[in-house]
Amino acid sequence: KLNQEIRNKCCDAENEIYPIMDGPMDIQEYFSSSKKILWLMKEPYEKEEREGNWSIPDFFKTDYPKFFTDLINGSSGRTWQPVVYSTYGILNEFSLWDDIPFIRNEPDIVKVLGKIAWVNIQKLPSENGSLTNMGHIHSAYGKYKELLSKQINLLDPDIIICGNTYSVIGNDLGNLTKNIFTDN
Repeated sequence: KLNQEIRNKCCDAENEIYPIMDGPMDIQEYFSSSKKILWLMKEPYEKEEREGNWSIPDFFKTDYPKFFTDLINGSSGRTWQPVVYSTYGILNEFSLWDDIPFIRNEPDIVKVLGKIAWVNIQKLPSENGSLTNMGHIHSAYGKYKELLSKQINLLDPDIIICGNTYSVIGNDLGNLTKNIFTDN
């Protein structure tokens, strides 16, 4: 229901640009994880035309080989690889760096991503390709703060990791109560 609300409110129908959906990479794995980790990121990128209308979790689950090639070994690897290593470390008793296998040696560690939720503040694809304009992120947050609040509260994370987004959302995270975005 919330995903449909995001699709309806965050689209740019005039220019035929639609949200790239986010959320739990694998809903069962996320909600059964020992620690529910939410990665709060800026915005999704697309290699081709700026159209959107696809889902990061669906890409992970339905075309894992392409997900691995495009997002882990491709240009997005500089974002996704640290997420893999950090998530692996957190979910494995806060493993030390030297104890975490390298993706190139043990590619299956990438499957740890099934245990996270990936949430972008800006739901539409980046206007600048692979370079984020933080003004766009602040603007999207201002417009869709209520939707993001609903999404985070529904996911009920134990840990929120901000991917260069704390400056946008930090004041509203406050003491991390269940009602994260209240105006009180």
